[in-house]
Amino acid sequence: MIDIHSHLIFNVDDGPSTIKESIEMLACAEKLGIKHIITTPHFIGNIFNGDKVENNFQELINETRDGQIKIHLGYEVFLEPSILNIQKEGRDLTLNNTGYMLIEFPNGEIPEYSIDTVFKLQLNNITPIIAHPERKRIFVNNLQMLVEWINRGCLIQVDAASVIGVYGFTVKNFTKKLIKKG
Repeated sequence: MIDIHSHLIFNVDDGPSTIKESIEMLACAEKLGIKHIITTPHFIGNIFNGDKVENNFQELINETRDGQIKIHLGYEVFLEPSILNIQKEGRDLTLNNTGYMLIEFPNGEIPEYSIDTVFKLQLNNITPIIAHPERKRIFVNNLQMLVEWINRGCLIQVDAASVIGVYGFTVKNFTKKLIKKG
């Protein structure tokens, strides 16, 4: 199994506080049968700390070389027009240097620029993967809107916590509906 959305890098945004906790998380993932994890710290243009992410990621790699799980770097990218320029400048925001980018829409409304930004990513051979749409009320209340994004060529990723009900009954039911629909 491959985990493509994980806040595993220590001392970075939603990740654990210490490298010890990161290693403990890896041990739990290994017990679940995960073979690869793409770490996905948040990338929000003007508040990103790239050096810290990359240094802590490298330290984690060095500490876990003997482990069974392979760790890769990616980002959970907050969708905004500036990501197009960042990509052009040479910073790869994709999952493990692939043609896939994990994107997150803001809570609430989907900004008008989103369609154009996603289209331009696709013109650059990047397939957007919408992060946890089951946790976005706008999609829960309007499945057809999510289907439209899928029809535009986006993929979706749901959280395991959503499947088991951590975010409540409504999110759990919507997640199961998405899984059943494939």
